[in-house]
Amino acid sequence: MVNAVTPMDGRRNFDAVVFGATGFTGQRVLKELVSQGQGRYAAAGRSRDKLNKIAQSCGGPGVEIIIADTEDSDTLLHMAHSTRLVLNCVGPYRYWGQPVVSACVDAGTDYLDVCGEPEFMELMEYRFHDKAKKNGCFVVSAAGFDSIPADLGVLYTMQQFLAPAVPSSVISFLSLQIGDAGMCAHFPTWESAVGGFGGAKDFRQLRKSISADPNALRPPRPVGPRPKRIPSGKWDSYGRGHVLPFPGSDASVVRRTQARLQAQHKPTVHYSAYFTVPTRFIFLLFAFFGKLLEALAQFSWGRWLLLRFPRVFSYGLFSREGPTEQQIAQTRFEMRLIGHGYAQGTQTINVSRKLCDHPPTTARMTCTPPSYNSQSCQASLCHAS
Repeated sequence: MVNAVTPMDGRRNFDAVVFGATGFTGQRVLKELVSQGQGRYAAAGRSRDKLNKIAQSCGGPGVEIIIADTEDSDTLLHMAHSTRLVLNCVGPYRYWGQPVVSACVDAGTDYLDVCGEPEFMELMEYRFHDKAKKNGCFVVSAAGFDSIPADLGVLYTMQQFLAPAVPSSVISFLSLQIGDAGMCAHFPTWESAVGGFGGAKDFRQLRKSISADPNALRPPRPVGPRPKRIPSGKWDSYGRGHVLPFPGSDASVVRRTQARLQAQHKPTVHYSAYFTVPTRFIFLLFAFFGKLLEALAQFSWGRWLLLRFPRVFSYGLFSREGPTEQQIAQTRFEMRLIGHGYAQGTQTINVSRKLCDHPPTTARMTCTPPSYNSQSCQASLCHAS
């Protein structure tokens, strides 16, 4: 039986609430949580009818519903007070995320999302870190395909440097393997990309403001020089493909993790994130449509075109319908990481600043399938831990 609840009764009725549970990713997150068989969960969103259907389809006993809307702060606060954790699956986060974060911080409720938007994440940390710390709650973003593999992969690679050796840099190469059904991504991801490219100037200004704040987290200062950038289109033997800069949130997330390590007086690394494709032709397609996206996103009429015709301007990679279950099941990703460092620690670097002399350390991880199902698993695992 599915029950409507009235939160904020002084108790934490739920272990986790999935906000946006009727959406493409939210449905998968909720089902993954319920499949674990433990905990008290609720589905939250705007439509009671849709929430009832998704809660019933999960098959788990006692999945309740909460009516909440990003444009109604009272409903968000009621939702936050009802639970220990809010799993926010309503994107793009640059448009809809801050009211949810604000409600959770005010209620002292842990917050988790699967965001891949660097500007949103850095802005939320800047605005809410002190208050969240005071109220005893965590605000955690990018707990999915963006950017758990990269962040944990970098930390694992760094751990392979045993004293007195120290790591200096880690590079990641992400590649996708696509099945016979092809590949397609969901429209909100495209919408986030359009907003991100369109707001690039605002993002740069935000970073300037943060860097000018004496109380803000300082950027990491790894030992040794930063590795040279790999030219776009170049074939990399370790990455096993033609290289493109990875446009997601991995670099932002990893660098902020490194900044936290530096604040704890621990070793840090330079980090670079790349995406690889198997042929020169595919590289040229990505390069052309990427530049087209970047150019059109600078203008309001261009953003209208991009959002009105996602299939056309992404060469069929994004659609409002999203991927089919077959496409999701057949798609794999692989991330390869390579770390460089110094065999004798900082003494070598301080004297000569010579090139890294420690044998390269490598790591590899694979996941099936990427994005939507892996996001649900990773978000639910974060909740379980």
